[in-house]
Order: sequence, then C-alpha cells, then structure tokens
Amino acid sequence: MTTRHILLTLFAAAILSPGAEATITVRDYWRMGENDPGAHAGSIPSTTTDSVGPNNLSCLGGPIYTSDTSSAAVAHVGSSLSLNWLGATYGTCPSLTNVTDNFGIEAWVKPTGGVTASQVIAYYGNPGSSGWGMRVINGGYQILFGGVIFTTTAGSAANNAWTHVALVRASGTANLYVNGVSVINITNAPGLPVGTFAIASDPGGGSDYWNGLIDEVRFFTFASGQFGTNDLLLYAGPPATTSSAASNFTGTNATLNATVNPNGLATTCYFQYGTNTSYSNTSATASLPVSPSPPRRRPALCRQRPVPSPRPARFYEALSIRTPRAQPPGLFTATIPATA
Repeated sequence: MTTRHILLTLFAAAILSPGAEATITVRDYWRMGENDPGAHAGSIPSTTTDSVGPNNLSCLGGPIYTSDTSSAAVAHVGSSLSLNWLGATYGTCPSLTNVTDNFGIEAWVKPTGGVTASQVIAYYGNPGSSGWGMRVINGGYQILFGGVIFTTTAGSAANNAWTHVALVRASGTANLYVNGVSVINITNAPGLPVGTFAIASDPGGGSDYWNGLIDEVRFFTFASGQFGTNDLLLYAGPPATTSSAASNFTGTNATLNATVNPNGLATTCYFQYGTNTSYSNTSATASLPVSPSPPRRRPALCRQRPVPSPRPARFYEALSIRTPRAQPPGLFTATIPATA
C-alpha cells in the first residue's frame, strides 16, 4: 500500500471582512500590483488590473511599483505592492457603475509631498459639474460632489504615513471614514457622474495630482440599509483553510478534503496536486454557492466527480481559492486520480 503525503497550502485574495452582517457587491478592485502580470518593486506599469470587474486602469505618466505598503493592508488583505504616483501621474478608465447612492470607494493612501495642496485620491465624473470623489487639502480630507458641494476639511492627513480612507453614501447620507471613523457626514446628493474615472488626479489629468502612494482601491455597491463599517477592507480577514485527512483511497483515485472559510466571500476552489510540490495537476473547479447570509451559517458542501486512473502514486496537494464576492464558509472536497 502506497503512503500518501498531504501538503496543504492556501493561495488566496481576500476582499471582505469576516462576520459582516451586510452584503456588498464589489464592482471594481485595483490592488496596485498583486494581480498585475510581472509587477515588482521598481517597475512601471502601463495598466493596473481590475481583479473583480472589467475596468483595468491605464497608468499615465509612469507611476512606480513599490514594496512600501500599509501594515494594516498587509494584515487584512495581504498587500505586498503599492503604486507610487509622482508628479503628473494618474490612473484612469472610461467609466464605473453609474450610481449616486448606496456605494462606496476606499483605499489606503500615503502622501509623501505634503498635505497642504489639493490632491485627488479618486474621482468619478467632472469635479466642476458632476460625480463624486475625495481628496486631501489643507492638512485634512474632503468629500467632493462636483457642482454640489466640496465639504470643509476634516480629519488629519499625515504626510509620510499610511491611512485608510473611504467615501460611502448610504441611504442618502455620505460619510468620509478615516481609519474607520467618520470625520465628515453630509446629506447632499451628488450629481450622476458624467465623464471618466481617475485615481491620483482629476479625471483627464492636468490638475490636483496625488503625490505619494495609493494601494488597494475598491469600489462597491449595496442595497439600502445593508452597509456596515465592517464591510471595509480595514476590517477584512484573510481566507482560512483547515485540511482534513484524504479519504476513499482506492487503486485508482483518492478524495482530498479541506474546510474553507473565505470570511464572507464568494469562493472558487480547486486543488493543485502532484508527485512533488510543483503541483503539476489541478482538480476541477467548484464554487461555493453565493448567499447573503452571515458567514457563521451552516457550511455548504462542494464535491468533484471521481476521475479514474490506472495506478496509485504518492502525491502532494495544495488548495487554491479565489474570492471575489459575499459568501458563507463551506467545505470543499475533490476526488482526483491517484496517479499524479
């Protein structure tokens, strides 16, 4: 009888918080490096990938990848890279989901050129007439609703320090959160965005360039009454997995078992396995069913059909999961050929 050794490794991208009662829909998520092919500190991207939606950002002017990231972003979402926007550099895409209520946009930011001048973090629309966004100016933060209101400055913007910021408008009230605490609260309604979306500048460039680092930018929507601050990435927890013993060994196949807790995210699971840790084989992919329920509900079970193989062999196995949206925890099993 051949001894089979199980090595369980988790590769994951986590974008929601564990235990959050609310359900948000992540529309776009720019990680600023982790999902960009070939990205490494010191390199210059032409685009940065939208890991959830279709809106990759064109990077204009030559921002630079850096390994300088917020310790909170490292702890909560596994950040390893950010983008340094120096001088006249910015990221842009033609449009986002066009909303004026029940939406949010968040990021980690680190200004490095001072906090007095106007520096846009993100804006969608035309700052003179439509849309919404946020910026640093006069040592603090502002909500910008083009043609409606630029709020008074609030909060403390620290130069050369990482800060998590979020603009969220929920059921007619907009809040600007700094490290999870609301510093601005208004009931003004923004105009429907007309124009493009930009990070690190007014849309179209030309003014209010950000001077510093930006990381983990995420845009999301939600049903009325469903947002809670635990939905912010600042409170996210990374997916977790617990391996179980392989089972149902036969001369032709074996079943791999793991419990996956994606901490509230929709999860696509598959096993990688092989005769060594190069994991040269991949099982079929399965998805835990999407549910708006809080993650502590009873887990769902995903199975894969057995695949016959002519002979047993020693194998190693790794579990990979991808996590784009809201989902309760669950179990994942896959029956694979014993020959790897």
